[in-house]
Amino acid sequence: MGTEGESTETPATLRVRAEGLRECARQARELVSSLGPRRVDRRPAEPPAAWWGREPEQPVPLLGDPPSVLDLMAGTLLSDAGRWEAEASALDLRAGGAEHRG
Repeated sequence: MGTEGESTETPATLRVRAEGLRECARQARELVSSLGPRRVDRRPAEPPAAWWGREPEQPVPLLGDPPSVLDLMAGTLLSDAGRWEAEASALDLRAGGAEHRG
C-alpha cells in the first residue's frame, strides 16, 4: 500500500478513467446539441441596462425573456462537460508522471 495521499492507481487505470470522463463529456455535448439552438447562446453576457430617474444613480436591467429551465440545465451540463475534460487532462498528467517515476 502507498502512503497517505499517494495514489495506488496505475498509469493505465488513470488513462481509462480519463477516457471515460472524455466520453461522458462528448455525450453531454451531443445531448445539448440535439436540443437545437438555445436562447442562452444568442444572449449577450451582460444584459443591457437603462438609467432610470433624473440622476443616473443605479442601472435598471431591461426586461427580456428569462432563460428557460431547459436552457439553464443545458448550460449546467456544458459546464460539467468542461470540468470532466479538465479532470481527464489532469488524470493524463498524473499517468505520465507516474510512468516517469516508474
